[in-house]
Amino acid sequence: MTVLHQDQHEAQDAQSASEFRELYRRPGTRYLGLAFLMGGVSSLGFYGLDIAGGALSWYGGAQTWRLFFAALCFSLTVLTRSRAELVTRWYSLIFATFVLVCLLIAALTSYGRHADDSLTQLTRGL
Repeated sequence: MTVLHQDQHEAQDAQSASEFRELYRRPGTRYLGLAFLMGGVSSLGFYGLDIAGGALSWYGGAQTWRLFFAALCFSLTVLTRSRAELVTRWYSLIFATFVLVCLLIAALTSYGRHADDSLTQLTRGL
């Protein structure tokens, strides 16, 4: 393989990576921003339901995790709008990390909501 042929191959790889980001990740970034927005709104919805029903106080336990999750979601929504190129470049890492954090917060919120319940109710809530 000549040096010229290798340079052409590397240029094609860079062009393919750029095309992949443009065709796959850029639309994904927009949808990811919408998913973050929906996550924040739904978290605030559950927050409001527990306050309206008198089940939980405004702050503490599960409510703290819900507020944290909503703030995280809204912050990431702003990031996807203001720094779309950055999010597109790091799309896989941001998505995977967010899913991991979502699972952790969901478990902690559920536990915080049902921590004083019986073992049967706690198990059902998790």
